[in-house]
Amino acid sequence: MTPVAGASDRYRVLLLGAQGQAGWELQRSQPPSVKLHALGRQDLDIRDANNLREAAESFQPDCLINAAYASNEPTFPCPEFPAMLPSFC
Repeated sequence: MTPVAGASDRYRVLLLGAQGQAGWELQRSQPPSVKLHALGRQDLDIRDANNLREAAESFQPDCLINAAYASNEPTFPCPEFPAMLPSFC
């Protein structure tokens, strides 16, 4: 992984689902070259497109990882989420 030209020397990753099993493992295995901004349910409602957009715009990630999951919710609770990904990564 290499950072975007002109960015800091660390690769910026926005992680959704920080408190889940996958999110926890991703945080635990974070390499030193990655600046990880991990958000959980209490930090961000992923069902709200504006919340997602604001989080991504404020952190300016090179990559977004969606590890958020709830068995009673669809994979993409915010219908705009899949279409938003290319603008973040």
